[in-house]
Amino acid sequence: MRNRGNFGLKPLLRFQRITMTHPPEADNCRAGGKKSVLRWCWILFMLAAMATAAPLTAAKGKPLSTKDVLDLLKGSVSSTEIARVVEGNGISFRMSDDLESQFRQAGATDELIEALKKASKPEETPPPAPATGTLKVQSQPGEAQVYVNDEPKGMTSPAGELRLSGMAPGTYRLRVTLAGYKTWENSVTVTAGETVTPFVTLEKQNLTPTVTLEADRSTIEAGQSVILRWTSVNATDVDIEPGIGKVGLAGATNVSPRESTNYTLTAIGSGGIKTANTYVSVTAAPPPRVVQPPAGNLPGFPVPGASFKEIKFFESGPTLPPLGGRIYQVQFNHRTTRFVGWELHLTCPSNAYQVNFTIYVTWYYPNGRVFGNETLNTFAAAGLTELVYNSGRGWQVPGRWVRGTYRVDLFVNGNRIGSGSFTIY
Repeated sequence: MRNRGNFGLKPLLRFQRITMTHPPEADNCRAGGKKSVLRWCWILFMLAAMATAAPLTAAKGKPLSTKDVLDLLKGSVSSTEIARVVEGNGISFRMSDDLESQFRQAGATDELIEALKKASKPEETPPPAPATGTLKVQSQPGEAQVYVNDEPKGMTSPAGELRLSGMAPGTYRLRVTLAGYKTWENSVTVTAGETVTPFVTLEKQNLTPTVTLEADRSTIEAGQSVILRWTSVNATDVDIEPGIGKVGLAGATNVSPRESTNYTLTAIGSGGIKTANTYVSVTAAPPPRVVQPPAGNLPGFPVPGASFKEIKFFESGPTLPPLGGRIYQVQFNHRTTRFVGWELHLTCPSNAYQVNFTIYVTWYYPNGRVFGNETLNTFAAAGLTELVYNSGRGWQVPGRWVRGTYRVDLFVNGNRIGSGSFTIY
């Protein structure tokens, strides 16, 4: 019974001090005293059995089970003594209303019930709810920039998803942007332990085109050229008029207007139409200074008394049109001009016979460099007083002439008999 102290039952052993000597007046109680001693012996025996059955556990202060408490109560151990054991060793169960009822029926007092409740295992509490939530943004199209309370949080994937975890519960201002699309903005509420998924469909933004158009010079002389430069943004079609037509979204081109011209660029995009203008002023160029031979005096010309009258220019194909079917001019559009023909007019006295001779022609580029030479074998018919000669130079397709003013000189027997100029614009 050495383990009795582990159960806090020393007061129960006071019965060991009882002797068998009694006064005569106690003889009538002997029978009852014997029963009490036997009862306590039984309890001590039971506790000893418990200690013997599990000596190691008892030595360490084995917590009482519900059966232990009920057995002690049924064994008439006082609630106070059991409460001391409970305070020392504890219990292995959690108190409930049902167990309290059982213990009270077995004789437990408020003191014991209070000790049992105090030693009772605390009720298991559920794990705390997650303190954060998740925001999953779905955008269409993908690769859109995401802002939460104006703070950039990243870009959605090409498939259009961005997951933001660890967000504190609350309401946030969500903004989604993508170049060429209208900004999407709304409020979203994040709940702890949950995932909120806003679906964002971005609306394509139809931006109004922006354009620029400028010339490198605002004033030129007739026959000169300027460079037009332009840019456009948010446009699908760009056109420059007059005379240029459809162009790229940005670029530059040379123009040689024959007169002062207001150039207009028109850009068309999904967001509307935008125009830009630039004005080029054209002043008359001084006429080319060509020294013609004096009338009636063409040195070296085989018909005496011949005089230079004029040189005319006209546009044609490879075959020169006949006289009367020619359109004479001194300025030609480089986009449409193929061949430029010259037509020389001379006057002379009537001659009694035909005179044969050769005209040598030299063409000059606008920069003064020789453009080409040609030889024309011809004659002056008998009886004619006005002589007409013609030839030309160029290409079968237009667009190959360089802009500028060209000069044509005509020679017979080494002497210049005429000279003229025309302009390609």
